[in-house]
Amino acid sequence: AVPDDVYFTLYKNGTKVETLQLGKDQNSVEFKLDNNANIKQYTIKETDVAGNPWKKDGYADPVVKKVLDGVFEVSNEKKDPSKIKVKVKKVDKDQPDKLLVGANLMIEKHPFPGKYLDADWQTTGKVDEIELPAGGYRLFEKETPLGYKCAADIYFKIDDQGNVSVSGTDPKGLYVASIDKT
Repeated sequence: AVPDDVYFTLYKNGTKVETLQLGKDQNSVEFKLDNNANIKQYTIKETDVAGNPWKKDGYADPVVKKVLDGVFEVSNEKKDPSKIKVKVKKVDKDQPDKLLVGANLMIEKHPFPGKYLDADWQTTGKVDEIELPAGGYRLFEKETPLGYKCAADIYFKIDDQGNVSVSGTDPKGLYVASIDKT
């Protein structure tokens, strides 16, 4: 289905001529031109109802490609959300500088987990950096390093500006340590 706010504006030598709305069941609009018109003088842009350039949160600017004289193709692409690097450490609670090897850590969206995990990795004794878009998440441990107990789940949120709020740290040593915006 086509959204209600899809319009195209025809320009002749840079001057607005006409704006048409794309109907719900349409995949094109047709501007009527005089048969004697010089087609090379015309361009088209995706606009709002007033003829201003089309803008929508989460989308890149429309790309208008001239296919043939008088035929244009317009495409809209969703922007990839910017991602934030979240640094995660798995440490020994009695030796907080000791990074542990062998924990299977996972991150999923929270409160609405998707079908797939956002991150799933084995700790290697280093600080792990995971890139995530804005949203709420749950960090949890599926497998522990040999000789350790499973850490409690950690909940955190990343806002659109890259700020992270953590609902708490785990006294057993699994925590979101610091945040860097990419």
